[in-house]
This record gives sequence, structure tokens and C-alpha cells, in this order.
Amino acid sequence: MMDTFRPGGSPPALRAVRSAGAEDGMLGRALGFDQDPETDLSHSAQLSADGGRTWQIPGVGLE
Repeated sequence: MMDTFRPGGSPPALRAVRSAGAEDGMLGRALGFDQDPETDLSHSAQLSADGGRTWQIPGVGLE
């Protein structure tokens, strides 16, 4: 199977993160950006709790 990777432009700046409740043991987060992200793209999320020394990937292919 072949796929295409088309990198987008620079991502919008993340301005706010707030709790969006919990469901089935999963915590929800609502992200606020300084502008709307591009449409029809999927995103990956990476989190670091140690200043970027190690990373966790909680989501891939997010819309």
C-alpha cells in the first residue's frame, strides 16, 4: 500500500488547554489555537513531562 505525506505549513500557536470531561476512563482535552487549523488534515500529538527528554504519543491520525 502506498500513501502520500504532504506536510502542512507552520502550525498555529497553541494558546489554551482545558479539561473537556472524561469518558470511559479517558480524559478529554480541548485545545485553543490562535487561528483555526487547516481543514482536511490529520494530526499527531506528542507530550513531554520532562522538558523534551522523552516523549509520549497519545494520538496519531487525529482530525
